[in-house]
Amino acid sequence: MIKSSQWFLIQSGIIRRNPFESSHYLNVLYFVMWCYRRMLRISWTQKASNVRVLQRVARSRELLLIIKKRKVKYLGHVLRHKRYQLRQAHNVGQSRANDVLERRTHGCAKPANGPIL
Repeated sequence: MIKSSQWFLIQSGIIRRNPFESSHYLNVLYFVMWCYRRMLRISWTQKASNVRVLQRVARSRELLLIIKKRKVKYLGHVLRHKRYQLRQAHNVGQSRANDVLERRTHGCAKPANGPIL
């Protein structure tokens, strides 16, 4: 049952977003733990910790590992292909977007020898 809910999260796009943004990251964690607690019928009055719940289910935090692996795979995909040059420049820390804008406006917006009087 829990794998089907993870599939829903993947299809709805929650996992595809940046997994290290706190709001999306924590929402996924809360949802998975809520599903485990519902499966085990653990009431909130029992005050079971997340570690204890994971031990009872005999699982680890595998969803987080899946998210990290997918992010690394996507980064490798982006770094290999020429189609993602702007993203490559952003990842490396260079700014090629400014170079593109300067090339476009060089001949049209400014005269080459200064203003015409």
